[in-house]
Amino acid sequence: MILSSIIAKWRDRLCHTPNAAEFYQQLAMDLWAAGQLAAADRALAQALKLAPDRASFWVQRSALAHQLGNIQRAETDQWRALELNPQLVSSRDHLQLGNQLAQQGKLAQARQCYEWAIAQDHQCWEAYFNWGWVAQKSQDFAAEVQAYQRAIAQGCPDARLPDRLAQAWARFGKAAYLDRAYKPSIQAYQNALSLNSQQASYWSDLGCALTAVGQWSEAETAHQKAIALDPQAANYHYNLGNFYWKKADYFQAISAFQNAIQCNIHDAKSHWNLSHILLALGRLTEGFREYEWRWATVQPPPELPHPQWQGESLHGRTILLQAEQGLGDSLQFIRYADLLASSGASVWFSGPAVLHRLFAQLPAIDRVLPVLEPGQILPGVDYRSPLLSLPHQCKTDWATIPNQIPYLTVDPAWPLPPPFKELPAKPKKIGIVWASGYRVEDELHDIYLDKSLSCELLLKALQEFPVMLYSLQVGKNAQDYQPLMGQFPDLNLVDCSPWIQDFADTAAICQQLDLLISVDTSVVHLAGGLGKPTWVLLPARCDWRWLLDRPDSPWYPTMRLFRQAKPGDWSEPLQQARSALSNWLTTS
Repeated sequence: MILSSIIAKWRDRLCHTPNAAEFYQQLAMDLWAAGQLAAADRALAQALKLAPDRASFWVQRSALAHQLGNIQRAETDQWRALELNPQLVSSRDHLQLGNQLAQQGKLAQARQCYEWAIAQDHQCWEAYFNWGWVAQKSQDFAAEVQAYQRAIAQGCPDARLPDRLAQAWARFGKAAYLDRAYKPSIQAYQNALSLNSQQASYWSDLGCALTAVGQWSEAETAHQKAIALDPQAANYHYNLGNFYWKKADYFQAISAFQNAIQCNIHDAKSHWNLSHILLALGRLTEGFREYEWRWATVQPPPELPHPQWQGESLHGRTILLQAEQGLGDSLQFIRYADLLASSGASVWFSGPAVLHRLFAQLPAIDRVLPVLEPGQILPGVDYRSPLLSLPHQCKTDWATIPNQIPYLTVDPAWPLPPPFKELPAKPKKIGIVWASGYRVEDELHDIYLDKSLSCELLLKALQEFPVMLYSLQVGKNAQDYQPLMGQFPDLNLVDCSPWIQDFADTAAICQQLDLLISVDTSVVHLAGGLGKPTWVLLPARCDWRWLLDRPDSPWYPTMRLFRQAKPGDWSEPLQQARSALSNWLTTS
């Protein structure tokens, strides 16, 4: 009866003016007052359909939704009303709503509420701080800086504000550094220090950013100031060590990393970086001992219940060797299987499938297994060892590097690709690889870029020589040569990648070659282990295993090294390789 009378009251008006949103809103209010909530909700929906920009309608529908128990829609409608007209509520109401939204994790909406609060009351100091907090949580450090700067500009008397702004600048600097925006990072840290010059971490982080752009003197000063402010912080010595390492001041780097370890004996990253420098300097005993700290930085092989070998007698025992890190590491250090087998051990290997055929026919390897599941028990295994722990446990030094070659062999039964069947003795057959293994992870991608050169540069360096080139490049870069062949019409190049499925395939091809010329990647360890003449093109800052400044390798007697003089500049090693190739072709 009530509903009918209300509808009758508004029927004529709505018939004459069907698009009058106000009539539907007033109808909704009458229905609501009469307790007809569902009908009132429908009437408000029609009013909003006709006038969606009327903030007061959204406020009323929000209140009605609350009464109907539809909390989610009530919040949505209230938010829509505030977007249309923030003046509907007071600055304090905006602040309180922002706090509620922040607690719910709705950071973008909370930030908007704080901005509305500030727009209505420029001295709503709590809103500035809370705006800064939600900006920080949202990783929007530029907005965090802006919030505190605006508070200072408005005359906020809060004594915490300068330090909050300094911290915001430091976070901005860190984010810019990680994005490799080094100049903005430097400026941000300098801004932070202008507000608080006694914060050691700002100086250390500034030193890292300055190092990245090669401002050596300023970077060293910044790192030293951090240490002067907090000499017991291992991380500041670690950052200084990285500075000296990048600057190629190796003995200062050693001292800095040792100071970091003195501050914190468990600082694994300092042990790890120290190991690289010691090994590069040829201090193998110390270096391999420090290398045992690598598990805080690199992915360890699966943890198994068998004890890790610590140098105990292996006579009559079985040891499982576990692959770790890159494929080249396995190819280089599987040589220790001979040493262990000669001491009376039965040697098993666990690792990626691409190594299985190659390693299975090595005399020292009794069994080859896939990568194991963590916790898996292998009956008959007495010990296990990650491959790169063997040099330390075997007490490897200059006199005891196991460099007898070949330690890798090729099974004559392995099939050869068609291009290698019935080959003439001449011209000379040279394998080439121009790119290291492709990785997408930031740090590993940088290493890939440092190690790799363009296919065009390598082909240009070799185009004049009367040789056959065989590309052993696989993976993402295998087809890099194809768009270039028009530039090199006289080049004799065979792409071997279609016939390479594992390292046994690559080994069979390598065995047919006279020489391999390659960047630092797994195939150089394969060729070196086979005893093939192998020339390696190295970046200026290369891996520890290539030592410093040497043209040869104590690990591989048939290997020659050609090094960049300047980071990123391949002209010198390529020219050296060209001269060496000219002499080699004349004398061989």
